[in-house]
Amino acid sequence: MRVVQGFPHIYKRGSWYVYRREVPEKVRPRIQRTRNGKLRREWVHSLKTTRLDVAERKAAALAAEHDRIMAAGRICYREAHGKAKASYALPNDG
Repeated sequence: MRVVQGFPHIYKRGSWYVYRREVPEKVRPRIQRTRNGKLRREWVHSLKTTRLDVAERKAAALAAEHDRIMAAGRICYREAHGKAKASYALPNDG
């Protein structure tokens, strides 16, 4: 697989484009595992195109979805390890 210059997470496999992105180590236990039950180390998806402009649009959509999944995984990690910050104020019964 070859890296496509200027496009993070887009690689070329033969004449086809592929989206590839590492899953951060702290998030791995909190997301769906691979088919054989192992922790997912990276996401790899065929973009099913040979055109770079189409690959870029599809990769952007996948990146947004994976950013959302990783953010949720980080929140779960912080809560599980007592590192969560309160994001709201308790009402004053004063």
